[in-house]
Amino acid sequence: MDDITLERQREELLAYLENEKLLFQNDIEEARGMTDEVKVEKGLLVVHALFTASMGQHYAFSCQENNTKLRSGDSVYLVSEENYRRYEAVVVENEMEGIVLSMENTYSLKGYYRIEVSQMILLDPLIQLTRRIEGGSPGAAFFKMLFCGKQPAVKGLGALPPERISLPNYMNERQQTAIRKVAQRPSLFTLQGPPGTGKTDVLATIAILFSRAGKEVLIVSNTHFAVNNALSKIHAKESLLPVIKIGEELKALELEEGIERYATFYNYNKSRKLKVRRRIDPAAIVGMTIQSATINLGLRTSGFSPMVVLVDEAGQMELSQGAVLGAFGAGSIILIGDDQQMPPVFHPQLVNHPLARSIFSYVKELFPSLSLRLTETYRMNKEITALVSKAFYEDSGEGLVSSNHSAGRRFSLPCATTQVGLDPLLQAFPSVVLCQVDSARPCRDDNEAEATKVASLVTQALNGGVPPTEMAVITPFRRQVKLIHSLLKVNPLANRVVVDTVERLQGKDVELIIISLCASSAEYINAMGEFILNKNRLNVMISRAKSKVILLFSENLRRALTQILGIE
Repeated sequence: MDDITLERQREELLAYLENEKLLFQNDIEEARGMTDEVKVEKGLLVVHALFTASMGQHYAFSCQENNTKLRSGDSVYLVSEENYRRYEAVVVENEMEGIVLSMENTYSLKGYYRIEVSQMILLDPLIQLTRRIEGGSPGAAFFKMLFCGKQPAVKGLGALPPERISLPNYMNERQQTAIRKVAQRPSLFTLQGPPGTGKTDVLATIAILFSRAGKEVLIVSNTHFAVNNALSKIHAKESLLPVIKIGEELKALELEEGIERYATFYNYNKSRKLKVRRRIDPAAIVGMTIQSATINLGLRTSGFSPMVVLVDEAGQMELSQGAVLGAFGAGSIILIGDDQQMPPVFHPQLVNHPLARSIFSYVKELFPSLSLRLTETYRMNKEITALVSKAFYEDSGEGLVSSNHSAGRRFSLPCATTQVGLDPLLQAFPSVVLCQVDSARPCRDDNEAEATKVASLVTQALNGGVPPTEMAVITPFRRQVKLIHSLLKVNPLANRVVVDTVERLQGKDVELIIISLCASSAEYINAMGEFILNKNRLNVMISRAKSKVILLFSENLRRALTQILGIE
């Protein structure tokens, strides 16, 4: 009966993936017919990018309008506006007014260029691997746990004995409990890490313990950024362990020095086979994206057999992707993330499909006894923690508490000699300030009144001695980002303040967060309210702050916003 159910569920998943692929193909075809103006607005194209400088194989361009959400490592096409010569390139840095690209060869560039976002469909390997999951094949047991009612084991072969579990003294009781549970090698486990609770530290400690015990570890995530962050944390804690990153060189820019880098898994495997490993040597900790693991460990015979798979940022991994994790050869799969923060991005036509959810939230609900939430935050002060806990966590389980390390944090202006003329919003108390800003006209995705207020607050904070690296401005809309940037241009120091959408801010924390929700048009709010006031997005916005949050909004957003946050 299990095999019949498995086949039925696999076919349902395949139908979902094939539909997703078709929808993306249709989007690409539709984009080809768009005007340049529409492509620029949608973030698919940058036009009139002026080449400004080069260093080796890195090329810098200034941009008049850049709405893309490109990240380091993303692929683009660079096209000369003079002779239409086309180059393949990879993003190194992406800012509002400039992009740095890298290419495999050295070129003499001049003049203006188009930068086209590469819309690749990467679903074929996932579809191929899903088709292979049947009967007793690799991945079938995990698939049956997800969809066929098979119960995970709480302890597996290769569990670490208690004497091998040496934990740092600074770790709190909940963190230590999580590590000890994972050390038993359960078939499946979810660890929820709300903002600032040290989930990456816990992940690193788990990887180190298994490596020391001679058991290979695989770390996967949706993005190179998350994988790099996890590997760097491990290396910082234990620099002598064999930590390996698989991926192009440009997708390893953030890695700590000393981490082995291989462009392909094939290159790593050749090197690995040449090394003689003694039984007492620590085992490899290998990191790669889920896409790379699907190809290299799922579809190809690699010889690499991890004892445990640690999935970082699992709250952002689609269930359809995560369903193949069992095919990578490990008997223990640990999902680490937070389904109260940013979810996966689904095609608009699939958002209501039962399979359109994260692997993390699905497993956490399916097996609540095999789940643990970290509850002590080391980032936010007591007041911000209380707000985040009440608004985003207490309805679904235990709330959050601020650690002794962070509870007493207070926002301050170290260079302010007087409070005269200082905006009251920048006072140390309260730590969370809601400020209604009235605009002269109904606003949609840009709001001059809020942008002006933001610029004033940033300038006063800078004049008061707050470092630009300790403040950030978040808004839902790229047009508002551009407007705020234009107002801050006059102050060179203000140009170092991060102003961006929430998608680009996840993973950062600063003393001061200023949020501009922007919209005031009742009609626009009615259409876009679910996006603007999405609880996951609001959670990420607010929880980036260590000591101060200033939230600017319109009268038409007040009631819904205060209801979500539970404050007046």
